[in-house]
Amino acid sequence: MRIKLGLLALVVAGLVLPVPASGSSQEVAKRATKRAAKEATESAVKDAAGDATKKAAKKAMAPDALDLNTASEEQLKKLGLDEETTKKVIAARPFSNLEDPKIKESIPADVLTKLEGKINVKPPAK
Repeated sequence: MRIKLGLLALVVAGLVLPVPASGSSQEVAKRATKRAAKEATESAVKDAAGDATKKAAKKAMAPDALDLNTASEEQLKKLGLDEETTKKVIAARPFSNLEDPKIKESIPADVLTKLEGKINVKPPAK
């Protein structure tokens, strides 16, 4: 009877407390945590790279982008600028580049964001 109980205890112990083949349960948990952290980091890097590429493409000038230094009042209105903004742009010319503070004073920030890729600034001829 003792042998049977001893074998039964070993069988039950084997079912309840299996020993992982690749190490302790703490080691397995650590490896799983590291793997999850690595995957999360790689995913975040891919997302950031994708966002940067999209922003760069959006900021890239289209071949038919409108030059703010030479655009007519009518062309500026076709871009979606209202009468007041159009007059401010024309009065503030010439601009040196798209980061020129005079542009930012003439065109509201939200409108400028919508116009990215649709406008450019060629320095005035000297």
